[in-house]
Amino acid sequence: MGTKIPLLKMTQKDVAQAHKYPFQICLQTQEFLQAAIFYTAFTDIATSQYIRIEGKLDEIEGIFTEQLYEKKSYDECWGFLQRYFEIFKKGAFQNVIVSLNSHWDWYIRNLGQFIYFSRNHIESPQLNSQQRNDLSRIGRCSILRQLEIIEATAGVELEISENDKEYLKEMSLVRNLGLHNRWEIDEKYIEQTGRTDVEAGDLRFVEINELNLWHGALINTLGETCRKVAIKFVSAPAYPSSTI
Repeated sequence: MGTKIPLLKMTQKDVAQAHKYPFQICLQTQEFLQAAIFYTAFTDIATSQYIRIEGKLDEIEGIFTEQLYEKKSYDECWGFLQRYFEIFKKGAFQNVIVSLNSHWDWYIRNLGQFIYFSRNHIESPQLNSQQRNDLSRIGRCSILRQLEIIEATAGVELEISENDKEYLKEMSLVRNLGLHNRWEIDEKYIEQTGRTDVEAGDLRFVEINELNLWHGALINTLGETCRKVAIKFVSAPAYPSSTI
């Protein structure tokens, strides 16, 4: 039996102003975003404090060499880590970006499925073939394009600030560097980013203030998309979790 993550339990009144499902996936995604940042910060602090305790580094080495590596392999890997330490020590924030984007992608894909489902149960203008295709592949689009698809297919107007849009765009570009180019800036990034202080081949490190801005933009956008879609499709039937 595989592990599943149940949606948050919510009740919906007989006379409701919004459908509960968008709120279920929105609030759960917000919890994951908060937990992802906290977990990274907690483990980073805990690790740095733990290895400062006398004898603990040797204890960790003992566990590695007993369970995972031979001593020679362990020493070799430790040498690699030391060689690129300046990069790896900033890796905690880098990895959070991948996690934040992953949780957003899950949310927007499920929101798109809900919109498709709801349109078949309430009176709605027919989507053209391009709109249907966009909605079916929304998880593979850029984040700003995803928001345009939500507006077009749900028939809502999202109020998202230009600052938040820029933060989301930059976060997505940086995530792509991490996934596909080991955080090295390339020409594609330079063409799309608003930054002018970067060069191809430089490493794109994530700073804590950026992480906070991107996290805030995600939270704002989750709330806005959730509310507008939930209100729009309030009269849709209960969305079965088995279809997720």
